Amino acid sequence: MRVFLATLDGLPPLGPELTGLMAPSRREKALAFAKAPDRGRSILAGLLLREVLGVTEDQDLWLEPAGKPRLAGSPLNFSLSHSGPYVALSVGFPPHGLDAQERRTRPIPAGLARWALSPAEIAALSENPDPDTFVRAWTMKEAYAKATGRGLSAGLNAFSVLPLESGPRPVEGREVFFHLMALPGAAMSLASLTPSLPPLVMNLNARISRLIAHGRGETGPAPIYKVRR
Repeated sequence: MRVFLATLDGLPPLGPELTGLMAPSRREKALAFAKAPDRGRSILAGLLLREVLGVTEDQDLWLEPAGKPRLAGSPLNFSLSHSGPYVALSVGFPPHGLDAQERRTRPIPAGLARWALSPAEIAALSENPDPDTFVRAWTMKEAYAKATGRGLSAGLNAFSVLPLESGPRPVEGREVFFHLMALPGAAMSLASLTPSLPPLVMNLNARISRLIAHGRGETGPAPIYKVRR
């Protein structure tokens, strides 16, 4: 598996004119954000989907009954996450989920901890209340939720991902393979439902810069994955 990473602070400004390069529903979502950082992350996510998977139309993706997005015409699985300056897209054949979260500088509210953590995890984190530990747990749990397609509406406290480190462990009766990755100022986790090697992380800022140039009239690079549709 591979994780394609791009950072807002390493790219030219992402203006609304770039939304013409992405699928219509993604374009509408990006333009609906009032705050520039939120809009920039959404635009960058759309550009990553185009650059890596060639997603330019709504029909290039479809949703499973539980709402997990899939790539039309391909057995590849993918997962998209963004937080702070980071946007990350994982691609591979194993069913998996990816989550990235910017580090917190404030104490974790008790209500949020109860919503996100199982009793065993709350006990473990009480021994190490560092906010970075909570963020690491959060990324692991959300990555697992994305992998299974369960979503976040019911909360994340019904299962445990302990220990908070890379490696396999049983979660809700199934073996899950976690890969933890550190980013400057953030944490990122990938959860795979089948055995998998640690993902290769690739920075795509240079390719996204070329795609931005394409949006301004120059020839852009072809998608990394060629998907027949």
